[in-house]
Amino acid sequence: MVGAGPAGAVTAALLRRFGYDVEIWERARFPRHRIGESLPPRAVALLRHLGFQANGFAVMEGHTSVWGTTEPHRAVFEEGYGLQVDRDRFDQLLIDQSSAPVQFGRIVTDLLKEDGKVAGVRWNHGQTRARFVVMATGPGKGSRPLRQSATFGYWRNSNHPHGSQANDTIIESFADGWVWSLRLASDLRNVTVVFDSPGLSYQEAIRQTRFVRQMMEGAALVSKPLGCDASWQCAASFAEPGMLLVGDAGSVIDPLSSQGVYKAFCSAMSAAVVINTCLKRPELEAAALDFFNEEERRTYDGYAAGSVATFRAEQRWPERPFWKARHSLSTWDVQPRAFSVDIASAIEAGRAMDLTFQNAAGVRIAQRPTMSGSFIELNEYLVTTTFDYGYRGKYAALFMTVHRALSSAKALQQLIADLSRTAAYRFILPPVERPVLLHVIAYMYREGLIESVSTSA
Repeated sequence: MVGAGPAGAVTAALLRRFGYDVEIWERARFPRHRIGESLPPRAVALLRHLGFQANGFAVMEGHTSVWGTTEPHRAVFEEGYGLQVDRDRFDQLLIDQSSAPVQFGRIVTDLLKEDGKVAGVRWNHGQTRARFVVMATGPGKGSRPLRQSATFGYWRNSNHPHGSQANDTIIESFADGWVWSLRLASDLRNVTVVFDSPGLSYQEAIRQTRFVRQMMEGAALVSKPLGCDASWQCAASFAEPGMLLVGDAGSVIDPLSSQGVYKAFCSAMSAAVVINTCLKRPELEAAALDFFNEEERRTYDGYAAGSVATFRAEQRWPERPFWKARHSLSTWDVQPRAFSVDIASAIEAGRAMDLTFQNAAGVRIAQRPTMSGSFIELNEYLVTTTFDYGYRGKYAALFMTVHRALSSAKALQQLIADLSRTAAYRFILPPVERPVLLHVIAYMYREGLIESVSTSA
């Protein structure tokens, strides 16, 4: 395990629970400083689900944003509470609870490969063999579709203007960037500025804000502002035989999401299951590595698309370089598929019984890797030429049942009658009410999994 941050510590802990001997190598001495972090409720819930405790941090009940408007908007979490953590102490807690031995000051310089597989690492004092290597080293050398920097400082005696609560995460946009702020249990307030404009100072950036500037009136900056790289990053591949890139080593998302640590936890969970599969069921190694690659890529793309959507929601300064660069990020734009809204509505309402449907070209049932308990397994899913991952979720089995029932074109009325007589529909699947079935068929039509032979509703 190379790297002792959240991704490395959680991966190590889970692998030890599977019965493996794990050692963590870390370049820096702990405790080492990292910018404070907002953990959303789902990160806190997942942490506790994994058996970790995180006590003594400031409790966060919501967040306040000033985005797209001059008025602050406060949102209260409905699913629990979050935490505002100082990372030096938080990361140490995770290492301690992982129960894995840690070797500090070990610098990995290269991977040791034999017969096309990673078999260990080279480091500053030699080489060490391992059954599996996890690189949880933080940002690496992946592609960077958005380059940006952040400057952060710590303040004492900040105010809390009307419209916020003391422990809220605060974000505020301004003409040349945006500000992120949180209050730590030590009562220090972290204020981080993300901006691109050359020559714009940290203090000048804060003066461009309104809400955050009010918080800082009378506050004292107790640390020299420091800069760090906040660029997006994504590796070309996250896995190869004998090695995984976990957490930020594989991809780095925009701090705007406040999901970096949660992403690290999810990456660690997948990594532990994938490694367990590779070592105990080697016949599924290729499928397990494919699963990890696909999950990490989809996770990164999902967060990237969400960040772009949030950036585009800020339209007050569309011609300013900072916002123009972010509004123009088009990699994650998805063109809506053309379909008849009338037909989709008619299916949902049960008014399309005489319409004839058939499976669309390129749609098929195929095996894809999925996580099941402590192993990766191969299960069947409905896939298309453009969505090879496969349609999953609550109605995945029903999608395949509908697909099989449409082995030949038939009217919707006949399709529903056939489904009602299908053992897989009546007995293997949970009972499905007619409105739900119509909703699923309408969804499959909108997604292009089935198509209408007719041209009108």
